[in-house]
Order: sequence, then structure tokens, then C-alpha cells
Amino acid sequence: MTPRPIPGFGSAVAPDGNFNPDAPAPVAGLPDDADPAETADASAPIAPAAPVQPGAVAPVARCPVCLVPASPSDAYCSRCGAALLANAAPERDPLLGAVIDARYRVMERLGQGGMGAVYLAEHVGIGKRVAVKVLRAHLRTQPELVRRFRREALVVSKLTDAHTITVFDFGIWEGLIYFVMEYLRGEDLGKVLEREGRLEPARALTIAHQICSSLSEAHTAGLVHRDLKPENVFLLRTSNGEEWVKVLDFGLAKTVRETPDLADPRGDATFQTAHGALLG
Repeated sequence: MTPRPIPGFGSAVAPDGNFNPDAPAPVAGLPDDADPAETADASAPIAPAAPVQPGAVAPVARCPVCLVPASPSDAYCSRCGAALLANAAPERDPLLGAVIDARYRVMERLGQGGMGAVYLAEHVGIGKRVAVKVLRAHLRTQPELVRRFRREALVVSKLTDAHTITVFDFGIWEGLIYFVMEYLRGEDLGKVLEREGRLEPARALTIAHQICSSLSEAHTAGLVHRDLKPENVFLLRTSNGEEWVKVLDFGLAKTVRETPDLADPRGDATFQTAHGALLG
């Protein structure tokens, strides 16, 4: 039976009608024999692909958000974290139920992005609930991303402002690179703005003041966040009902000057993945 091609994606469809992730996937809207590297224009609109049958995976040549080239087998964009696969069959997360480093029992996945995922976990010794951020398996062999991930843990662990997320542990367990943060109950400012629209001036000023408190300490330490947005501002309630801000995700932070507080006492080389280590 002759494979049925999807327009703009060559013959990436197998005879049974399913998408073949091993087949090359040209950029949507280009001839099948065209070279995407020579003809793709990031400023040009992406032509829509043909409808995908229910249960099939929709191939993506470029991220629909930031237009970075993507492999058809990628579930998330490596740059911005946007979802790339549609109708993908759900897979059981192998970390659920695992005990990381004999200390943190993984209970549920809270969220995920381009670099990693965040899980709710419980300390097996004292029962304290924490959030564990792990680096995606396919990124653990990339030294620069491992360095950035470790550096986020290092940098945030040195910040003590009450409005900055607290990080208190980092480790490598069976090839899994992770760090541990306080577990927050609430929602990010992006969701609040989407639901409520414009905030009352007094509330907006209170939130802004707390954000500035976090950034002030970071700037004093020679650190620039570089990814401050509503989704990285978390709102929770204290025991007396007061709205409280926590600034999250220093993964793209830049050190504008080296200070003793931000120096890595062991250096990046200590955290290079050993040859033959389990990464899957």
C-alpha cells in the first residue's frame, strides 16, 4: 500500500497512516525536496499542516511560539518549553513513587517545561513536602545546560530575601540531576491576570514592592534575573491571609560581577556527568 503523504511533510506517514518519527520532516508549506536550512525564513508565517487523524501525533517542523527548529519527536521546545506534540498518548512518569537519594519520595508532577519538570515530593524522614526540579533526561549530556541548571540552584540557595524562592538541596542520583525547593501553595501572577484582568492599584503596588525586594537583594549580589514575567511571580497566602509574593526561576540569571556569595566553591567540573553513567 502506498504511503499517504501529508502536504508539506513529505512521506513521513507510514502505510498504516501513523506518523513515522524517524522520517525527515521538511518545514510545513515547502516542497518535499526543499532544504529547510536554505529556504526557511523565521519571519515568514508557517503554513498550516493538514489535519491529523485522532490518536496520531502532529509533526512540528518549528516551534509555533518562538519558531526555533524542532525535531518531530520532541514533545517540548528546547528553547521556550512550548508543547509540540498533539494528541500524544500519555505515559506513566517513571519518577512517580520513586525515592530520590533515599530522602525525597516523589508524589506527583506539578509542571514541566523545556529544560525540566517540577515534582511534589515528601521528605521520608520528617514528612516535609518539597518541590523537586529535575533536568530532562535528553539534556543531561549537554554540559552547558547542566552547568546552568546547577548554577540556578547555587545562585538561589545564596539568596535569603523572604520574597525569593528558597532552594536548600542539590544532587545527582542515578544520573538524575535535581535540586530541591520549598513547596508553595497558590498560583502564578499570570493566571491571576488572565482571570481577573487589571489589578487594583493598591494590590498591584503591594505585589510590585515585594518583587522589588527580591530583585534588590539579587542585584546587590551582582545578579540579574533576565526572565521576570507574571508566570515567574508566585502568589500565596500567609496564615493571617496576607498575599505574599515569591519570585521564581533564576535559570536564565546573569552574573554581572562576581561576588563571594555567588562563587561556586567546587566549580562546574565537579558536576560533569561521569562516562557510562545511567542517563535514561
